Amino acid sequence: MVSKHGVEIQARSVEEAVRLALEQLGMTLDQVQVEVLVDNVAYGGEALVRVTPLRPAQEPAGAARRGAQRVDAETEAVAKQVVRELLTAMGFTNCEVVAVDN
Repeated sequence: MVSKHGVEIQARSVEEAVRLALEQLGMTLDQVQVEVLVDNVAYGGEALVRVTPLRPAQEPAGAARRGAQRVDAETEAVAKQVVRELLTAMGFTNCEVVAVDN
């Protein structure tokens, strides 16, 4: 289960559940608090952990840019050209590059 406060993960062991939670959060062990909610591994069951970031997650990159001004036409044209060249170099030849304001 994912919430704004962290994740709860069920797995075959506490270690595996913590590892999966860290992967899902994109964090390291020193950045989170781990609570073992259920540890029935010794009885053939599974473990359930809640892993919560010590600091609130950063705002998504788009949230910080919402108030930003639109780039000028020259900057947009250069950016589109760079993307076109990268796509061509990667073998994508029939792509249309379009700038979108989000």
